[in-house]
Formats: sequence, structure tokens, C-alpha cells
Amino acid sequence: MKNTKIRLGIVDDHQIVIDGLKSLLHGHDQFEVVIECTQPLQMAELISKKNIDILLTDVMMPGLNGAELSKAVHQKSRNKKYWHSP
Repeated sequence: MKNTKIRLGIVDDHQIVIDGLKSLLHGHDQFEVVIECTQPLQMAELISKKNIDILLTDVMMPGLNGAELSKAVHQKSRNKKYWHSP
């Protein structure tokens, strides 16, 4: 049986939150963070170039909030899963 990693994208306007999530995931070999950024508009562009399975996003961010980002990404890739941090 093939051991496929779950590919994650993380976006939060606070780098410390991204670093904390990555720290929590460290040592869990089933996860791989393939995209991380602090700008939601940048994340929307990066997701179109890299394949991810799960998007972890903050809800309140300047420019584009997590719900709007999730909706935009979902329209392009309906097979993605989302988790919003408070």
C-alpha cells in the first residue's frame, strides 16, 4: 500500500501562527506543508500552481478573509478541504 502524505497549505497574516501550526505538525510524517504565506491573495495564486489536499486558513485577514479565500479556491478546486482558525 502506498503511503501518501497529506499536502497542506497554511495562510495566516501572523507568521507566528504559521510557525506554531508547523511546529504542531512536526514529527507527523503523514503531513507535508507545501505552501505557507501571510498574504491571502498570494495564497490564492499559489494554490493554482501547487496541488494541496487541505487549506488551513485564518478567518480574519486584511484584503481577503479566510471565508472569501476558501470560496475562491473551492470554485477552482472542489476537492479541497478547509479549516479556519479563530
